[in-house]
Parts: sequence; structure tokens; C-alpha cells
Amino acid sequence: MHTELDRYNPWWEDPAALDGHSLIQAWSESRVRRDPGPRLAFQHDDLVYSLRGPRRVGKTTFVMREVQRLLQTVRPDNILYYSDSVR
Repeated sequence: MHTELDRYNPWWEDPAALDGHSLIQAWSESRVRRDPGPRLAFQHDDLVYSLRGPRRVGKTTFVMREVQRLLQTVRPDNILYYSDSVR
């Protein structure tokens, strides 16, 4: 049985699922890429992050890229993403 959380966290079933994510692909193909660097990187020992900001500035893209990075060292089921604005 798949839940809404499964839809937001496809890496629970397949850690490589983000490779084909539309935001990851768009970022990879973009001529202008911004990488906020390690000062904004999520740490695997922290518990909860809330990311807020104006629309269309790259919040979700940043989170998906951070999830990709974390999947190299953290069990997939230890990473939870949820957005109340995604439908």
C-alpha cells in the first residue's frame, strides 16, 4: 500500500529514483547553476529542517540535490521529505 509519503520519498523504494527527477534533470541541463555550498548542506545527525522562501527560487531543487547527497551515506528510510504545497 502506497501512501502520500511514499510519493514524496521515492528513494525509500529505489535510492536511484532521484536521478530521473525533473528538477534534478533541469538543474543538470541548465547553463546557469547555483550551488549554495556546504554552509547550507543538511547534516545527517540533525533532526528536522524547515525551508521557507519566495516562490520559484530553487527550494525544492536544493532539497532534492541534498537528498541525493545524503543517500550516499544515510539509509534511504532515514530521509523524509514532505511539502504541503505539492499536489
